[in-house]
Amino acid sequence: MSATGHSLGAWEAELVVFQLKLEFALHQRELPAAYARIWAVTFESPGSRTLMESRENRPGMLHKTNIADSLDITIFMSKPNYINTFGRQATTCLYQITGEAINNAKGTIQIHDMATVYAGMQEAESDPSILRRCLAWPYRPWASGASSSSSSSTPTDPGEPVELSLKDIESVNHLYSGNFVYPLSDLSPEVADCLQNPDKFEIPEDSLMRTRVTLTHNAAGHGMELELDEGTTLDDIKNEFFVTVRIPQICIGERVRCGCECGV
Repeated sequence: MSATGHSLGAWEAELVVFQLKLEFALHQRELPAAYARIWAVTFESPGSRTLMESRENRPGMLHKTNIADSLDITIFMSKPNYINTFGRQATTCLYQITGEAINNAKGTIQIHDMATVYAGMQEAESDPSILRRCLAWPYRPWASGASSSSSSSTPTDPGEPVELSLKDIESVNHLYSGNFVYPLSDLSPEVADCLQNPDKFEIPEDSLMRTRVTLTHNAAGHGMELELDEGTTLDDIKNEFFVTVRIPQICIGERVRCGCECGV
């Protein structure tokens, strides 16, 4: 038996595989021959592992299981984006598509769209090397079960990548790649204003805030999106803002307050 889906459909397909295995495990019964292999192939999944683990370890359960670590699920991803990093991934095999169709996609809507993923899979038919086996995939803090009030990062910051149980782990040679796309509203209004109006804040031409980010309008009309170059994080942007804008403001404020002209 197999299941497949894209986006929310991917999440549902993964939970079908999990729920079938869980039901038989809870009743301590062997899977019927027809269900000897229950597997799923999904695309751009928002991540279902946290929900699976919560169902496996509900209070009052007579039998504890560890099914989430052994599911036969293969996931294909485009670039890390606002949707496919929503939760922790439950998979034994995760691939990132890195071809031209994916690399040319801009904004969450286009990057996540199944048409883009399908175009990338067609490229992979002639060039399998663009499918990169992933050791980890980023997810957001709430996916680990921590509440946003207890986390030092905002709810939409990516968290630490979650390690996956992979087959043939010696073939894994990277974590994930590609530019990360965020809603501009993930940042404070002042940082967002700075990114949109760098001249107003006298941002140097070689600053990360000019050279490592791209601002685009969300295709669905949900405001601006911030695309970070590979290797650049939201924390890098926030730190750059603090050093470039906030510290000079603090220094000027201190000089005005104390009335000195020392220039410190």
